Amino acid sequence: MCVGTQRKAQITTYFPPDLGSQLSKDDFNDVLIFRAVQKRLGIRMAVAHCTIRAEIADDAVAADLGVARGAAILAVEMLYQSADQRNLEFSVARHPADIFSITYDAPNDLG
Repeated sequence: MCVGTQRKAQITTYFPPDLGSQLSKDDFNDVLIFRAVQKRLGIRMAVAHCTIRAEIADDAVAADLGVARGAAILAVEMLYQSADQRNLEFSVARHPADIFSITYDAPNDLG
């Protein structure tokens, strides 16, 4: 993914074979892949588990992101599951660490 000439992300998405075989390139017409999958297959994704971690760029990632081999990379993994806990989609996005930040709200709903 590029913005102008700056490379922002290397994104890889995996599906179980029985779901992936039902999808074509034309099905991915939404910025959010999971919405396109829900529309096309009629499967509701109930939860997304997110893991964020630091990595070091190997040769392939460095080339894709335009960074040096060994540069700091931020990896964001998303595992989408249905209500019955079936894994429906697994996505890994890798970003140059120096241009990535995360902001989120953490409401206190314990009251």
